[in-house]
Amino acid sequence: MFQRKALLLGVCLILIMGLLGSTVTVMAHDNDDENDSGNISAYVVKDGKVIWLLPNEEMRVLTEEEYNKKYQMSAEEEATIIHDIPPCPVIIDGIQYEAEKISLFDGQRLGFTVGNDGKLYAFTTEKGLEEFQREKLILMTEEEVSISGAATRAVYSYFYKDWFYGGDFLAVPPGYPQGYISNLGDPYIGMDNMISSLIADSAASKIRLFDYAQYGGDYFETLGGTNIYALWFYGWNDRASSLIVYD
Repeated sequence: MFQRKALLLGVCLILIMGLLGSTVTVMAHDNDDENDSGNISAYVVKDGKVIWLLPNEEMRVLTEEEYNKKYQMSAEEEATIIHDIPPCPVIIDGIQYEAEKISLFDGQRLGFTVGNDGKLYAFTTEKGLEEFQREKLILMTEEEVSISGAATRAVYSYFYKDWFYGGDFLAVPPGYPQGYISNLGDPYIGMDNMISSLIADSAASKIRLFDYAQYGGDYFETLGGTNIYALWFYGWNDRASSLIVYD
């Protein structure tokens, strides 16, 4: 009996040491990358393996303004948009619509977000969304800011395959070019239409998930320092094909 208990204890200790060793390896890789380059890079974790993602040649050549302009959605592309029906009513430009009525806005790009009341909001203009987010920040109490910010981790924002921040994940720092992920279907990332929950770190001013690759289609925005454990509630589960983490 004693030998069996000792064997079980030894196995448990080996497993614990293995888990700790994996954690230390990832942390050391973080530190080495930051020290070597003077900047941090995005990375994806698949089956416990870390894959570092570096900006491509195009991003190193273009300025942020040039890059954004190049991938700005054209009027012709916008006209082809057909909105997914969310699982809840949506307030569009201040007017509440039943979920299926979102089809009235087909052919027009919408920016989605979540209000302090937990409801789904959408806007037909960037200005409308910006003003809403500004008011949202003003109305948030100090306690709400503290709670939302407490769950974040240093610098990186995290995008998970499963609800409640589970499964494989993508970690993205803010700002251009590291914070721009133009194609989640890239073989190194492998997360196209797979993001189900997210943690937007307070180091970011905001994050956006885009319906199409190259930042096209409708988009979902949340402010830095906020977390969403299930994007399904807002019609954005397994939907994003590109994303930006803004500084």
